[in-house]
Amino acid sequence: MLSMLLNGISSGQGFLIAPSGGQVFSGTLSLSITAGPDVDVVLRTAATSATPVFFDNTSVHVTVVPTTVKLHATTGSAAVNDTVIEAVSGTTVLAQLTLTVVQKPVLRYSGRFQCRLASDPDPFNDPWGANSSFGMYAVQGPDPAHPDEPPLDRIVRFHDPVALRPFSDPIGVSVSAIEAQVGTGTTTFKIGDSVAGLPVRLGSNCKFESQDGAFAQAGFEAISDFEFRIGTAFLGRSAPAAVRPAGDPPPSTAPYADGVFRLDEVGPWKPGDFGYPEPNWMQHATAVVTAKKAALLAQAPTTPAETRIRDRRVQEHNNNLSGIRFALRLVERYSGLIDRDITVVPGDSAMLAYLASLAQYAYLGEFFNFDSDTHCGTATGTIGAS
Repeated sequence: MLSMLLNGISSGQGFLIAPSGGQVFSGTLSLSITAGPDVDVVLRTAATSATPVFFDNTSVHVTVVPTTVKLHATTGSAAVNDTVIEAVSGTTVLAQLTLTVVQKPVLRYSGRFQCRLASDPDPFNDPWGANSSFGMYAVQGPDPAHPDEPPLDRIVRFHDPVALRPFSDPIGVSVSAIEAQVGTGTTTFKIGDSVAGLPVRLGSNCKFESQDGAFAQAGFEAISDFEFRIGTAFLGRSAPAAVRPAGDPPPSTAPYADGVFRLDEVGPWKPGDFGYPEPNWMQHATAVVTAKKAALLAQAPTTPAETRIRDRRVQEHNNNLSGIRFALRLVERYSGLIDRDITVVPGDSAMLAYLASLAQYAYLGEFFNFDSDTHCGTATGTIGAS
């Protein structure tokens, strides 16, 4: 029996990227014998295929040890899985593999983030907080020289959280899908390229920057010092964020928000898209705070600092329950350009090879489901052609 895999996955699940800007993007076809003797095959595009596929080598001797061949397409698919390749011996078709040839792919990332920040009515750069739900219940212990938790720093972290509180979901953001044009629609592939699953990080000093309205209006702030990384394979930055005295237009290519919205009103995301069981964000917010308050009440702290942190958290849930729920239902969308200091190391990833062919990238980042008690929320977004 002959096995064929495209970029490590089976028939009907994989994709190739159509040429763009005069560049061709190859995939890897792996062939092996799973049962029976070695065989010599010829690779070809099936007669029923809507899109031709070309191989670096069409005559292949196949054994139990996988043999690889590079292949590429010249035009995009009109429909999902409308392209078929075959391995034939004489007149016998030994194996077929169905695939899709996509155009204009974008890389989607998703996960959980942390941002420990002060908020109204505390000053934006207050290291401890005094009156806000982010501050007065948050960090400083009775001895300023030995605080229970580190000072607030406003850094947007996709990995390596600081002082992650009990009953907070872990943070971590990674490449979750490739979204691409197929015909007149968009199709999502969660596997099929080696970039899938790689960690995504922001720069070590990325912050939501409004400075209490002195830098930008609330809801229209920038992400300052913006830097975007995908594992060790991609690095890109934006221009420095500049003061935005009015709502529009953004004054630099740094990512800026376009307002604050309620998730249940603007969509498109539902809690189920991120693994949460509730049907809408209002019910999700209620479920989160209810479960967390119950866990806090049942907690048995082991140190005086843990006791003080737990008591402040319970106090916040008693005094500001509606505020915590409200923040969990909001979304901010940031858009900008990644247009400088770009480095791409594609390796065997066709998606990264496609990104390497571009001079700059459109960035979209959505931040929502933010819990003011745990300082964590949900993030998703894309990078692709600008």
